[in-house]
This record gives sequence, structure tokens and C-alpha cells, in this order.
Amino acid sequence: MESLPIAKSKMTGSLCETLYLAKEEARTNYQEFVRTEHLLAGLINCRGTNIINEFLDIYRINKLEILDRIELIIPGPSSFKFDSRPEFNPRTKQSLNYAEDESENMNYQKIGTGHLLLGLIREPSGFAGELLRDNLGMELNSARNFVEEYYRLRKEI
Repeated sequence: MESLPIAKSKMTGSLCETLYLAKEEARTNYQEFVRTEHLLAGLINCRGTNIINEFLDIYRINKLEILDRIELIIPGPSSFKFDSRPEFNPRTKQSLNYAEDESENMNYQKIGTGHLLLGLIREPSGFAGELLRDNLGMELNSARNFVEEYYRLRKEI
């Protein structure tokens, strides 16, 4: 994955799938950049992990509700459609940096989708973080506790 702030070798397979799905979401909407809402959509649609589904169940949030809100915020394709190869924007890269930081603080070798979820919550200006924190009431510390427990019980990373 080009132009990422973290090495692919540090990512779990599920995180790689999530980033691919995020990029595809941006590309199919003819977007120039992969934004945090694309990352969140990729995370929700990733088949390689179940952490987001369990997390949303705890908060009693329907993932379709999140996807609907994301769809409202993503601009529609312009009348001029081009073969886009979207790049990760600065907020997206910062979310990934936060994910790497979360992984390191938990002493994990790899960065997983749970760490990405934390990175999205931590990013102060991205749409995904605002949606998760401000609209859906997710708190970083409780999310962090959930991710740590999830990985500990499943020994996934």
C-alpha cells in the first residue's frame, strides 16, 4: 500500500483487507482521497475480522446505521468521472499513526483492526471519529479496554 505511514509487514491481514476496502470505496465514488469515513466503511465491511461487530453490539449500534451516515457524507461522483487512484489523506494517515501507537502501547507485534478503531476514535477532526465519539457516544478508554480484552481472549495478535 503506497503512501502509508506504517509498513505493510506490521499489519494484520484483516487490516490490509480493511485498507483495500477503504481505497475501493473511495475509488468507486471517484474520490481523490481516502478519508476516515472510507476507513470506517472498510472496517465495517471487512470479512477478516469480527471485532467491529462485537464492539458495535456492545454499544447497541446497527452497522447499517453507520454505513448510511457515511453514505450521506461521501460526496457523489462529479459529472466528470476519472480513473481515480485515491491516496490516503492526512487525517487518514494520522488515524493509522494512532493505530500503530495503540498497538505499540499494548505491546503487540502487529497492528490490527481493533487498533484502527481506536485510531479513528482518537483522530480529532475526521468524520469517522466525530461520528463514533460525538454521535454514537463511544469513549476511547472503554474502547481501548474492549480491544485489549478482545485480543487477550482470542490471542489474535
